[in-house]
Amino acid sequence: MLAGNQPPKRILVRGVNWLGDAVMTTPALMRLREALPDAKIVLLTHEKLAGLWPCHPALDGLITFSPAESPWRIGRRLRAGLFDLSLVLPNSPRSALEVWLGRIPERVGYARSWRNWWLTRTVPLPAETVPMHPRSVRHVRRAIRRSQPASIPPITTAA
Repeated sequence: MLAGNQPPKRILVRGVNWLGDAVMTTPALMRLREALPDAKIVLLTHEKLAGLWPCHPALDGLITFSPAESPWRIGRRLRAGLFDLSLVLPNSPRSALEVWLGRIPERVGYARSWRNWWLTRTVPLPAETVPMHPRSVRHVRRAIRRSQPASIPPITTAA
């Protein structure tokens, strides 16, 4: 609810940037639609995921961005949408900055360092949350090499 207990009319959901994560957010979008059936719900998503969303029943619109766009440019584009509320799904500071620069009055997302400044309402992380740490390409390649057997037997098919 917004100030004055009014339900939001125009909601921007800042989508995640990876396909697997995006698929996993579809139930949240459906619950949002069920909770606010009269709201206009627009998804801000990376252009590489644009093809996933056009027929999604919870969405009324789609805004895409390219990796080359700055948060300031995205923010300027968001201002035209006159959104009342944004739900920021990624944990990145940049995603929270984009909606702040879009001048969206209510900005909700998980509490994380370096992004809480740009959110108006933070949601505490669940107690069972395990932090993920980025791995370098070198680290991933080394882990793959260690997990593979020294020799892989050839695949044969019966003729």
